[in-house]
Amino acid sequence: MSISKSNAARLGHILAEALHSCENIEQRKGVLIAREAIQDALERDCQRSDADWARYCAFMQRFDERLSCLEPINPV
Repeated sequence: MSISKSNAARLGHILAEALHSCENIEQRKGVLIAREAIQDALERDCQRSDADWARYCAFMQRFDERLSCLEPINPV
């Protein structure tokens, strides 16, 4: 997948926001399917270079961080 590290992170952020804004389970399922497809595509590229691994990590980290902020497991 041809994408920069910053755009991969931005995409993770956008998908977390989209997941949070879903109004029902079917919508959430669709967003998670899209996230898995992107994750798989980035993961396949990880075997080629360190830059590919950095993009994969940026995507996953930003998604997890943003979702944790929007939907904390242990709200304060």
